[in-house]
Amino acid sequence: FMLADKYLPALGYKKRIHLMNPMVPGLQGSKMSSSEDGSKIDVLDSPKEVAAKVRKAFCEEGVIEGNGLLAFARHVIFPLRARARLPGALVGL
Repeated sequence: FMLADKYLPALGYKKRIHLMNPMVPGLQGSKMSSSEDGSKIDVLDSPKEVAAKVRKAFCEEGVIEGNGLLAFARHVIFPLRARARLPGALVGL
């Protein structure tokens, strides 16, 4: 990140935008892996695909640490729901 931030403008490019997000565990109770389709939710997944992956997610009762489903709820679902309650926000979330 720092290399691009320093040298891209010197080469005539605009500065890059860096999106930082927390690391979350996979939905299958292990490390998130791009080779394990059900362990991650892609930005381009359809709502139907997301719902299917969430329904199949592994969520061990009483385990909070390393729980991918709880992490998804905390970092994605809850913020979207809170935003939907704001005046002028998206409807239907």
